[in-house]
Amino acid sequence: MGDFIENVLLSQIKQDIVIFIDEIDSILSLDFPTDDFLTLIHSFYNKRANKPEFRRLTFVLMGVATPTELFQDTRATPFNIGRAIELKGFQISECTSLLRGFGDRFEKPQKILAQILAWTGGQPFLTQKLCRLIVQNPQVIDSQSLDNLVQSQIIDNWEAQDNPEHLKTIRDRLCRFANRSFDRTKNKYQKLLKIYLRILRQGKISCKNHSEYLELKLSGAVAQEQGSLLIKNKVYQSVFNQSWVERQLKELSDRESIRISFKKTVLISLAVAGSIIGVSSLGWLQMQELKSFDLMMRLRPKEKLDERILIVDITEEDVRSQPAIERGAASISDSSLMQLLEKLNQSSASAIGLDIYREIPLAAEYQIPLAEVRHSDRFFAICQYGDSGIVASPQFISNDGFNNVELDPDETIRRFTLAVSDASPCRSKYAFNWELATHYLAQAGIKPRNINNNLQLGDAVFKTLKSNTGSYQNLDNRANQILLNCRQSNKIAPTVTLQETLSDRFNLAQLENRIVLIGTSDPSFNDHRWRTSCSDREAGVEVQAQMVSQILSTTLDNRPLLWSPSQFWVNEYSLFNTTYCQSIIISQSSFYCVVRAYPKITS
Repeated sequence: MGDFIENVLLSQIKQDIVIFIDEIDSILSLDFPTDDFLTLIHSFYNKRANKPEFRRLTFVLMGVATPTELFQDTRATPFNIGRAIELKGFQISECTSLLRGFGDRFEKPQKILAQILAWTGGQPFLTQKLCRLIVQNPQVIDSQSLDNLVQSQIIDNWEAQDNPEHLKTIRDRLCRFANRSFDRTKNKYQKLLKIYLRILRQGKISCKNHSEYLELKLSGAVAQEQGSLLIKNKVYQSVFNQSWVERQLKELSDRESIRISFKKTVLISLAVAGSIIGVSSLGWLQMQELKSFDLMMRLRPKEKLDERILIVDITEEDVRSQPAIERGAASISDSSLMQLLEKLNQSSASAIGLDIYREIPLAAEYQIPLAEVRHSDRFFAICQYGDSGIVASPQFISNDGFNNVELDPDETIRRFTLAVSDASPCRSKYAFNWELATHYLAQAGIKPRNINNNLQLGDAVFKTLKSNTGSYQNLDNRANQILLNCRQSNKIAPTVTLQETLSDRFNLAQLENRIVLIGTSDPSFNDHRWRTSCSDREAGVEVQAQMVSQILSTTLDNRPLLWSPSQFWVNEYSLFNTTYCQSIIISQSSFYCVVRAYPKITS
């Protein structure tokens, strides 16, 4: 711009040049520095000493702002050049031409014009607006009807009638500092309103050389006469009256109270967060937090049954229906087991899992009939290991998987293990549920992979829990453990009883492309009281069905896996989490804040 003015304008135009810049106060709302613009104008003024052509250049800045306010950088050279021109309102001698618009409507039109100026103070826009309203309303015939017109058409409900806008502009100038974020500007706004309130109450006050007094003058609402400030006109005095000012001051006070309250809340939250982080890191809140986790899990919407799984449940009635002399201490006799396995082998089931301990070998007469089952890769049995010893899988099924469950101190299952080290005492190092699910998925061409110690199926990565995850502290994470994202449902999958399955009426076609799980819910075998985050009582076979369903749903349906950010992320970057949540559980489509230490709070 400097090159353009010096090398083009001053070079090609030999006369005096005046550059008018209107609404100079608009630069106050720009989101980039504008000091260089005024510095450039200042430099043109300084060049007059050495370059006479710059004496032909004049800038006129028009707007509602002071040079001091226009400069954002207080260290810059002050804009102390030129002179200010204060605009005043119409005097009656300057607006007699307006009388022609009244025609011969009034006997004394000069008196009506004087009354208009008494209302507007000569403010040009208001003066012409009021003249127009009079012309449009023939019922205005005297002073009283003129006052009524001003009250009804300008003052009453002024925000709705202010078209084109004028009073709103005055309001915005008076409230310029109301929504600024800095304390000093809010204090300035409060002082400005209090000065304006004093003028309203006293009629006029002495003008002082303070920024608030200057801001009041620049707002257009007040004028300076003989060293005093007074309200510019009766319209402003009626609209921006004492009630309006007191309301603005109250709103400012309320905002300030909220701001102070928020600061206190933040400080208290930080203190509480620090305390809770310290206590939580010691594991003292672990059980309370885990119960809060259970509450959040149970608040989720109900889900449909997983139709890819079918549970064959050996019920109490099924157990009683078998001769005790044949069954012994088992839930199913050898003959019934042989019939069941042979029948299932004739089906098109994808995988068949026997969730029943069966260490005692079958009688000799059943060995040959089950030879085909023994060599089938569709059948899987359970194996268990632990401090109390090993429960081996039965010899008449060649594939197995461990069915160990991970119990928290309150004997609740909230996580499960997918794989252990190569030193597993079972034939497979993978879990029973993992073996069934991966065998099912293999038929769809989805093979498991191990990437950075995390198991993966398709695009689904089953992240291994870390030592300190969510509520857990010093978790034994030597194996591939994940959080159990149980299905929120009264039943996990369709269920049939043993007697129904062995019946001639049972249709094997319903097993096609399904995983069949065989287990018992008979209370006498004490395998029906497992507690998870979703239920207080599930049979062991249902728990395994939950885990199989989670693996399948995660891989095929994009059902989210639950995980928790690291404690560093939680503690350092999430004030809300550390104050109110025991952990943030994030999934591909969900965000769970599990309430910390307040089990009754659910949202």
